[in-house]
Amino acid sequence: MNNSHLSITIHWIARISSLASIAFLLFMVGGHLFGSEPSSGTPTFGEMIALSFFPLGVIIGLITAWKWDGLGGMIAVGSIIGFHLTMFMLHEKPSFDPLIDALAAPGLLFLLSWFLSSRSDAHPTPQNSG
Repeated sequence: MNNSHLSITIHWIARISSLASIAFLLFMVGGHLFGSEPSSGTPTFGEMIALSFFPLGVIIGLITAWKWDGLGGMIAVGSIIGFHLTMFMLHEKPSFDPLIDALAAPGLLFLLSWFLSSRSDAHPTPQNSG
């Protein structure tokens, strides 16, 4: 499988998995906003910053990646990194959760797809002229 086919395959896996991530995140946000569970109060400033990275930044990144693989992937991956850094500063200990990170994994696939497609564009294969 050449880079072009691999890039296309990874691109579509990223798109399909991003739909699953976006749907799950929107479901969870909707459940939190409109559910019958009592709220724990108004989020602190630090929690609001963390929420801007995850889930908001991840959702924006994954949606953006449908048009621009590289940019959207960078936004999604950067958002999950920003979320972890913010949580570390708030709680003074790392809070890595594989389930949270998995929701941003399509961002890595979009970045890989973008990288492979840019490499195949930079080095086109020679075409037979006869």
